[in-house]
Amino acid sequence: MRTTMRDVARRAGVSLATVSYVLSHGPRAVGAERRRRVLVAARELNYNAKGPGPQRFRRLTIGVVVPEVSFPFFATAVQGIEQVVRPGSHLLFVASSGDEPSRERQLIRALLRRRVDGVILTPCDEVSPLVGQAAERGTAIVLMDREGGGTSLNRVTINNHQSAFQAVRLLWESGHSRIALVNGPDRIDTARERLRGYTDALAFAGLPFRSELVQRGPFTSDHGLQATRTLLALAEPPSAIFSSSAALTSGVLRGLRERGLRVPDDIALVGFGDPEWASLLTPPLTVIEQPTVLLGEAAARLLLATVGGRPAAIGQRMVLETRLVLRESHWRVAQPAAAFGVSPSTRGPIE
Repeated sequence: MRTTMRDVARRAGVSLATVSYVLSHGPRAVGAERRRRVLVAARELNYNAKGPGPQRFRRLTIGVVVPEVSFPFFATAVQGIEQVVRPGSHLLFVASSGDEPSRERQLIRALLRRRVDGVILTPCDEVSPLVGQAAERGTAIVLMDREGGGTSLNRVTINNHQSAFQAVRLLWESGHSRIALVNGPDRIDTARERLRGYTDALAFAGLPFRSELVQRGPFTSDHGLQATRTLLALAEPPSAIFSSSAALTSGVLRGLRERGLRVPDDIALVGFGDPEWASLLTPPLTVIEQPTVLLGEAAARLLLATVGGRPAAIGQRMVLETRLVLRESHWRVAQPAAAFGVSPSTRGPIE
């Protein structure tokens, strides 16, 4: 059997992308030690790249389908993709599915008709059979941000469970016992993982799970607003809210302002995602910061490493870590972070 880049990557103990950059003289520099390991492994395995070098870096056509390209999270991820594909002058087609499975299928079919070399997809739900069939026919597919159910496709995601766990644990350690979750729909795996992190953090803290404190719906500002209205109407409203996306957080803030409530004096808040306005609020918002640009870069590099390879779906799974950005919106009472011996700009996991 012919030796593949995947075999070289396993022997050298590096990623498939690194092997591609070393052996095909790709656009990213590789450290001397990792380069040496790749070259030694390639020699030991008698690896021969297919065809002359110039053919391996022909201009590619790549499709990107995300739920909504106007959302800051996905817009920034697309910027990360562009940073990787631009040096190779590859063509990029970007479209929004609206988080609707039927629209997503239409877009995938349109891209396949254009004979794209690869697709980076943030699936609405479980991956459509159409996507799996395209991968089997040789189209490189990478899932970005969402896992898309049980699949062997290459994928890059974020550690949603641990991120939510950290956020809820922080609120508990700040003195809160009635902590609400404003979340996305259960059909989306990122929302399910954030709910799991929330539930596990409550169990860790010895707090009961109360279904009325969990509000599910689309990842939109309007849902954040309506969810906040529902929570504040409870006979015993929460003292803190964990909002699981920037769009939801903007709606939560609208709902709190509507009731004349102040953060954190009347209610504490931690958001998921760090939009530009989060640090400009008074007080600035404590958030889970996502590696959004890195997410797009990683997805693009993984795609470029598998274009033209056999098989296109090799089951690589990358999980990126987030950072907890401590500001001033999560305290039990309004106090500067310095009063607790913590710098407002401190970042990192809660020990």
